[in-house]
Parts: sequence; C-alpha cells; structure tokens
Amino acid sequence: ESTGYPTILVGEQDGSSITYGVKTVLVSAYTGSWSVALAFDPVNTNQILAQYYDATATDIEAVSATITGSGASAAFTLGTAVQIYNGAPTALGPQFVAFDPSASATALILYQYSGPVSKLVAVTMVGNVITKGTAQDLGTEINEKSYNSIAFNSAGTFALAWISRTPNWDELRATFGSISGTTISVSSTTTGTVIDSSNDRDNALCHFDPHNDNKLAFTYAISSVAKAQIVTLAGAGASTTVTAGTVTSYFSDQVAIGNACLFDPDTSGAIVFVYQRDDVTAPNDIEA
Repeated sequence: ESTGYPTILVGEQDGSSITYGVKTVLVSAYTGSWSVALAFDPVNTNQILAQYYDATATDIEAVSATITGSGASAAFTLGTAVQIYNGAPTALGPQFVAFDPSASATALILYQYSGPVSKLVAVTMVGNVITKGTAQDLGTEINEKSYNSIAFNSAGTFALAWISRTPNWDELRATFGSISGTTISVSSTTTGTVIDSSNDRDNALCHFDPHNDNKLAFTYAISSVAKAQIVTLAGAGASTTVTAGTVTSYFSDQVAIGNACLFDPDTSGAIVFVYQRDDVTAPNDIEA
C-alpha cells in the first residue's frame, strides 16, 4: 500500500476479470517492505487470518477478519489483533499462515525473529476473536532469507517446507505434524526430513494434492533453475514418512525467488507451476 501500512484487499473473480473491493488497513504503522501473510478459512466462508508486523508496537501480530459486502463495496471487518511475538521479524517479514481444513476456524502460523529463531503457533477463532496456544520452537536452522511454507491435507496433517541453514546449508527439508485445538505435534523440532540435499536451494513452497492426501508437491530452485518434486507420504501427523519422487526442471533458465505450485482441484493429477523469470530474455515476467 502506498502509505507503507500493512493492508489487505478483497477481490471477486468473474471469469478472467477481477473486481476489487475496499482496502482495509491492518495497522496505521509504516512497515516498509515487510509483507502480510494471509489465508482463507476453507471451512468458514469469508473468514481470513492475517499475520503482519506492527512497527509502532514492534509486534508480530495476527488478526481475524470477515468479508462484508460484495463487488466494489466488499471490505473486511477486523477483529482484535493479538500479539504473536514482541519484536521485529526477519528480513522477509511474517512468514506463513495456513488453515487446518479438518477443523473449524483453526490455523497454524509460522514466524521468525532475530537469530533467526523460527516458531509455530496454533490459533483458534470464534467469530473474529483469536485464542492462541503455546509456541512450538523450531530452533535456528530454518533459513530466514527464503520463502518457507505450510500446507495441510484434508485429514489435518501439515507439511512445513523450509530451506536449511548451518550446518547443512540450503537443503530443502520438511517438518510434518498436526494440531489439536491449539496444541501442536511435530515430527522433529529442528532437523526435519531432507527432500533435496543439493546445494544452493532457494524457496520452499509446497501443496497437497486435493485428490490424494498422500501426494505432496514441492517447488524450489537450484542455482536459480526452477525444480519440482512430488513425494509420497505414509502415516499421518508427526508420524509421517516420505518416499522421494523424481526431481523435474520445469523452466531451465533463471527464476527469481517466489515460485509456487498448485494442484488443480477439478482435475486429478493436474498441477500448475507459477514462477517469475530472472533471465535477460524476459526479466521479471510472471509465467505459468
């Protein structure tokens, strides 16, 4: 937003066109380049959860909101923000928010602060009132300069995809777990499961196949070349184990940070990769 305030905006899609509603400022505090992490609740229509940085209070905060109105009049009604952590986030800002589709109004937040220390916290919502649990410490091995992500399958198992720091730099790893209310169970608090041990990893984006709870796709970059891998899971929650898939390049020239993958909910086995080019032919073009 032009003021530098953390802001959210709702849009309604109609075919290939989008009608945007009214901007809603989360807090009137300049936050510069730090982003807002946001997710829609798949169980409760029109409810969202946002994580952002309040530079005035020096807090990482979360707020629940509901959409009111429609079309150009659509806007968010905000609940009361809650403090997730008192202190500034790392360079990329608030990391990720994801809802558990197996539970009503239940979500998981990934945040990072100086160290870099990474933590997960589970929250539940009644209306727009948030109750948060005890944070799960994940140590200091998650890279603060990469985009890390969380995905849930329909049964409530989550995957946290991340890029490692010392002593095993730039490996793509995943931590698996589940939440019950605001209690988190994880497979490992620090090491995770190695998905790709090649050097020079970048990004860690993942998405579950909505047609198969045991298929999980990862997209990442190796030396700025876009890669993908679909793995097979066994077990559930913190007991999940992984069988690796074949690593495939889907764009052979350089890509910028921030590529993503999404399974098609309407077509079994179909997946879309979105990436930003970083080569001399079409710098900064976004393609799929």
